[in-house]
This record gives sequence, structure tokens and C-alpha cells, in this order.
Amino acid sequence: MAVGVAALAGLQAEQGDEEAALATLREAWRRFPGHRGVQAALTQALARSGDREQLANLLAGVVKLSPQDPMPWLVLLDAHIAARDIAAVRQWSDDLARRYPRHVALLEALIDRAQRVGEPAERVGQLFAALLRAAPQAREQIEAYAEWLLEQGRVAEAREVLARLPQGAQGETAGSLREADLLLGHGLLREAREVAERVLTRRPDDGKALRLLAVLDERQGRLKE
Repeated sequence: MAVGVAALAGLQAEQGDEEAALATLREAWRRFPGHRGVQAALTQALARSGDREQLANLLAGVVKLSPQDPMPWLVLLDAHIAARDIAAVRQWSDDLARRYPRHVALLEALIDRAQRVGEPAERVGQLFAALLRAAPQAREQIEAYAEWLLEQGRVAEAREVLARLPQGAQGETAGSLREADLLLGHGLLREAREVAERVLTRRPDDGKALRLLAVLDERQGRLKE
């Protein structure tokens, strides 16, 4: 029954009668609270309508059904972005980051949206720092934060973050070699060489470090030509 109602609302929307579609979906939500299909359809309809107040009320009920999952709130955040309401974007982003400080997927989504709307580097950096606190040993998140810092020209800070990369099993140097690769990718030849040479002081026969030095020698040789 609920699926049929959602299908009817979809047909009404296709015919351009968004008001009728919304009314149909509201009635379906009243009759079938918590139904995933109706919830998704009503959420999309409210987002299209621009009725952010009603959307917020709906999402509050959705999240209440599954408090550990804050991701539905991103629909509201996107609605604020679409309305170019930066004050609301900041308010909701700050609130979500404060309420769910360990939710990695949410923090990544907040970073994406902060960059999308052109937030100042300070705000983006605060979100990246929160992400690192939520996943202090996660390679992907460490590298993402370091890459962003390198793009900002904040090399020293990036290297502090890259120092967190896990090295692997005892005696391995995977983290250091990855740091050198990232530095090389950003044209930081001197810094990459420092890391590679540090690896070789620990493991003189490390093939990856030796190959990296060969690449650095070639690039620096080209620069001198």
C-alpha cells in the first residue's frame, strides 16, 4: 500500500503537480510512519520544494528512529546550500560536527560541502582536524588531510600529519615511503629526499627507497639542465 502511494506521488510530480505529490506523501507518512520508501520520496519532494522547515521536521523524525545515523541531515544541509543560506550551512555543519564527533563518514561529508561552498581554510581545517581525531590511525583520512594542507602550502603541518601514517609490521617503513611519494607528487623534492634517505639509514637495502632516490636524482638532474 505504501509503495503504491509513493508511486502515485511520483506520477503526480512527473505531471508537474508538486503540491498534490507533497500532499499524497504527507498523508502516506502519516499512515505509514517510518516506511523507508515513503520517507525517501517525501524527503526528496520537500527538498525540491525548498520548504526547509518542513524538511527539518521530517528529518528530525527520521533520525529519531535511528539516532546513531546522522547522515539524513545532509539532505537539509544540501537544501541550505541550494538556497545559498551560508549562515544556516555553517550553523548545521558546526552542530552536526559537535553532536557526532566520531562519525567519520559524516565528517568527510561536511568537509566536502565546506569545500564546495568555498568556506575559509580555517573552517575546513577545523573539520579535517576533527576527522583526524575521529580516525587517528586511518591511512585514507591522514592522507586526505595532508594533501589538503600541501595544497594550502602548509608543508610543515602536512608533514606532522603524515608522521601519523602507520609504518606496517616491525621494521617496515611503509608510512615513510608513502609520505615521500606524496611530497614528491607536490614537487617537494628536497623534503621527499630527506624522507627517503631517512628510510635508507634504517634499511639500506630498501628497494622502494632506492628507486625513489633514483627518481629524485633524475628529476633534480632535469632541473639543473
